Amino acid sequence: MPRLKGKATDSDKELAVTTKEAARLLDRRPQTLRKWACYGVGPIEPIRGHSRLLWPLEEIQRLRKFQNAERQKAKQQRSGAS
Repeated sequence: MPRLKGKATDSDKELAVTTKEAARLLDRRPQTLRKWACYGVGPIEPIRGHSRLLWPLEEIQRLRKFQNAERQKAKQQRSGAS
């Protein structure tokens, strides 16, 4: 899935959330997401606009599915080892 880059448009604002909301959805601290944006190291790249970062909901949902799958996999491995 390609990363979204560039400045925010009105349609992007409907499909993206603030750093605070994205952090809540991803169970991370807002500062973690800001570091991802600053250093370009995170799994999601924000859309920059008007001195704000907007995080694409589609990318957040994709990452949450991946995280849930990894948790399930780890849980199955733990229960299988017992």
